[in-house]
Amino acid sequence: MTQHESWAVADDYLDRRAAVDPDAAAALGRPVDCLVPDLSPDGFAARHQVDVAARAALGDEPSDVLGSAMAERLSADIALYDCGFTTSLLAPLATPVHRLREVFDDLPRDTEDDWQRVAGHLDAVAGGYRAYAATLTESARRGDRIAARQVRIVADQCASWIDPDGTDFYRALAGEYPEDGPLAGRLVRAAEQASAAADGFVTFLRRDLLAMASDSDPVGADIYQVTSRAFLGARVELAELYDYGWS
Repeated sequence: MTQHESWAVADDYLDRRAAVDPDAAAALGRPVDCLVPDLSPDGFAARHQVDVAARAALGDEPSDVLGSAMAERLSADIALYDCGFTTSLLAPLATPVHRLREVFDDLPRDTEDDWQRVAGHLDAVAGGYRAYAATLTESARRGDRIAARQVRIVADQCASWIDPDGTDFYRALAGEYPEDGPLAGRLVRAAEQASAAADGFVTFLRRDLLAMASDSDPVGADIYQVTSRAFLGARVELAELYDYGWS
């Protein structure tokens, strides 16, 4: 594959990815009404299918720098999905559920249109919690079980966002709107729905997902091989690495 052909694959990949990934669309500078991703099983599957198609289009061994880099990253992401890691990801930092809180950090709140967009995101967040609960449930039933300790930690973390004795993030956000009127009412209602959905997600974690969780923290060599490759960009011999570390 020539460099020109790799560029064409990359352009096509970004275009297709932007259609199913709001972050990709925003990175391309395209207008995006809502930055909350689709966290349902179908949403993850759609992004995976785009990755698979792009990797296939690159061929077996691209010879140029761009093609090689794309092939390595796409192969890593595909392997993470195939081993169940992507759709069972739950940890205290940088997992899909955190997007439902962090998405508001970069949203401007200066104009009426800005606040309309905030309200739209609050609406989407409520559905996001339910969608990710469905994804985690499907993954757990498939055998991709999360460590119970991780489930408890994330449940406590999400509960802190809507702490009735502290600050409810979503309600506090709606309360920043400086005017009265229809938009103020819409923000309050949307914030209440988002907060209620977060509370429902916490209940789901503590009751339903915890019952399907693993009491063991280690994920095993097979998954660790995939995740280490994705993190390092190279395959390592785990037994050799552990022997070296212990020595």
